[in-house]
Amino acid sequence: MTGPVEAVTVFEVFEHLTNPTEEMKKLSAITSFLIFSTHPVPEPAPKLEDWWYYGLEHGQQIPFYTRKGLELLAKEFGCEFATNGAALDVLSRKQVSPDFFSEPQPQPPVPRWRFWAKQESKPRVSRASLTMQDHDFIVKNGARK
Repeated sequence: MTGPVEAVTVFEVFEHLTNPTEEMKKLSAITSFLIFSTHPVPEPAPKLEDWWYYGLEHGQQIPFYTRKGLELLAKEFGCEFATNGAALDVLSRKQVSPDFFSEPQPQPPVPRWRFWAKQESKPRVSRASLTMQDHDFIVKNGARK
């Protein structure tokens, strides 16, 4: 992509970059508004065994960021850094609106008959996610080829 584009979204990528500054150069050449996700290292930094995000089992994450580090990265590229404090971040050359991370306003309630009219005639089955159970099994038993 050559740009310019209004915004770029980069989710679950920054932790896998071998040279984040070089990648930021490429991104800042095509946009002035970057929406991304990362989990900044809490301060003080937790021990390796005390923070799930280190991901020691797989070693996929290469760099880890502090809030100060993200602020410095933003400054280096003439951007403002904003975050919702829960892994959603913005680097922008324009001021980020204070309500950027706000929840959307609730819509008026839909009459119940409209909701039921859209439902299928057969019952739906709801099942709990097995993601964490599968993760724990793999960590405990190792991946099998």
